[in-house]
Amino acid sequence: MTYPGVVREHLVSLGDRLLWGMQQYGVGSELFGATAYVGFNLALDPKDNYFYCDGAADDVEINLAEAYVTALGGGSVELERGTFDIIDPIIPTGDNIWYKGQGVDTFLDGDGLATGEHVFHLTGRDNIRISDMSMQTQNGGTKTCHCIFIEDGSDDFHIHDVDFMDSDDNGIHIEGTTISRGYIHNNRFEGTDGHGIYVHIDDGENVYALHIADNYMAGIGNAGIFLEATTGGYAYFLIKGNTIFSPSGIGIMITDGSQGQIRGNQCLISANLSGIHVLNSSELIIANNTCIDSDRYGIYLSGVTLSQILGNTCNGSDASASGTYDGIHLDSGCTDNLVSDNQCEGGDRYGIYSNGARNELNGNSILNNGMSGIVIGDVDNKVIGNSLFDDGQKTPGTHHEILLEAAAQRALIEGNHISSPGDSSEDCIHLESGADNAHIEGNFCYNGMGSGIALADDNDYTIIIGNQLLENDDYGVEIANANALHTMVLTNHFEGNGTAPVLNNGTNSVFHTKQYYVARDDEEIGVVPGKSITIGQAAYIAFHAPQGMHQLMGFKIYVIPNATQAAADWDLETDYGAVGEAYNTHEEAEAAATYNVTDNQWFHIDALAAGMLASLEEEDTGGISVTVGTAGHNVTVIMAELYFV
Repeated sequence: MTYPGVVREHLVSLGDRLLWGMQQYGVGSELFGATAYVGFNLALDPKDNYFYCDGAADDVEINLAEAYVTALGGGSVELERGTFDIIDPIIPTGDNIWYKGQGVDTFLDGDGLATGEHVFHLTGRDNIRISDMSMQTQNGGTKTCHCIFIEDGSDDFHIHDVDFMDSDDNGIHIEGTTISRGYIHNNRFEGTDGHGIYVHIDDGENVYALHIADNYMAGIGNAGIFLEATTGGYAYFLIKGNTIFSPSGIGIMITDGSQGQIRGNQCLISANLSGIHVLNSSELIIANNTCIDSDRYGIYLSGVTLSQILGNTCNGSDASASGTYDGIHLDSGCTDNLVSDNQCEGGDRYGIYSNGARNELNGNSILNNGMSGIVIGDVDNKVIGNSLFDDGQKTPGTHHEILLEAAAQRALIEGNHISSPGDSSEDCIHLESGADNAHIEGNFCYNGMGSGIALADDNDYTIIIGNQLLENDDYGVEIANANALHTMVLTNHFEGNGTAPVLNNGTNSVFHTKQYYVARDDEEIGVVPGKSITIGQAAYIAFHAPQGMHQLMGFKIYVIPNATQAAADWDLETDYGAVGEAYNTHEEAEAAATYNVTDNQWFHIDALAAGMLASLEEEDTGGISVTVGTAGHNVTVIMAELYFV
């Protein structure tokens, strides 16, 4: 028989080792202890631990070699370079076996296996190692033939440096009863009809400490790595550093995991489905993964709790442009998670969607997504220190950088940097009707097509404090509807907003205030000091608009009527101006309004609503008078309060 050059070189090396072994241990003894050799050198066939293959049904010799080392308490089955014909499974009968090839040139061809047969079949065997070889089962043959099948308590298995050339179903398939400690490292999956690595443990059973690291997968017919649902689960797993290129299904799928890590994987161009998909799991770390151009989500989480999603890159999500999928998506069952320092760029829908309670989104970079940048759909979420830019690309003027949906109550929106070229997102921060009790503080909101912060309707007890609201096309703060109760707007900075700093259609909104008291001659009503006036008389109040006032929100004059009147006739007049201007640069008079009042009950006159002080700006100084226009309509004027932002 003649051999290719590379095989001849290996046989020479193997012959030298055999001679050394015979010199040390005598003819017929095993080489290097419990090591069996399997290959194509007929001259070595007489040796006890050399098993000669003729290229037909070579699984027989491989199984004989394993039985040989098993009888010695375990050891190595070393396969030469060359093609081994596998027509029945390789099945270890003992523990502590290492099947070791010489690299990719050691090729196990399982093309002739029948349905339900696999190249390697491990059942309840511990410490089985398979390395340094390549293998296949039939490609596209519609059989259920896996390259490696592991089941029922096969603990401490190691599979590394194996090339899976083709498989008629999964590359590595794991099932059955509880398995502890499996290691799948540095393998190459170049074509499988099914999944690259698939695990489905029996109900009530568990997989502990499964490590899947540094594998490369391409041409996968379904998911790259798929740990399927079980009533048991997957604990302490590590899925790290794998590259999964263009699978026909999900890149990485985990269900029922706990205290595991998914780190540093690359899921590139996931056709039809998501890059990483995690269900019903807790206490996970999902960190530093890259999910590019997934047809669905970059990272999808459902029923995930107490986990950290850190430093991932999810760009180009929803590559099919359906407007349905997000860069990172947490569904309504995801609670108490930290989503931090991720990048979500260029997706077709949202950058990050948190539809569960008590999640924190911190320090993420969100940009150029088709719809809103960050969307919150449930209670008690925190959105802190994120950077958002130029989202809302799909339909400019429709979507928002940060959107609080109706159920997003008690949200903390703090320290986010939001900017836009002014031609994409509508509002920088938008609250749908029903999103109550939000605390919005210290955000930078620049150049939205709409407003910096917008309350759509029924948004009660919102606090808006200390924000920078700059050059938005409409308002800095927009309180659109009277259903918004008790909105607090304090210590914000407004500059260059297109319509006005603030639109206040809300009820009992709270702004900065400054009080001014009437000029009086020691008059009083009870113990309340004021100025009592009758027909033709006037009471005067001096005022000074505070420094830093961006907009006058109200000017109320508080009075106590001295008689009940259905149409009390009180007239207002103002003079005011800035330092360096005439004292009466602005003059306004109002004599038409009347008021329905009750004797001795507090009443306020809304001077701003009556058209007074329309030109008032910061640092203006002046006065306002109240004059009784009809006999018997007496009133005591007490003070005025100026409301401003």
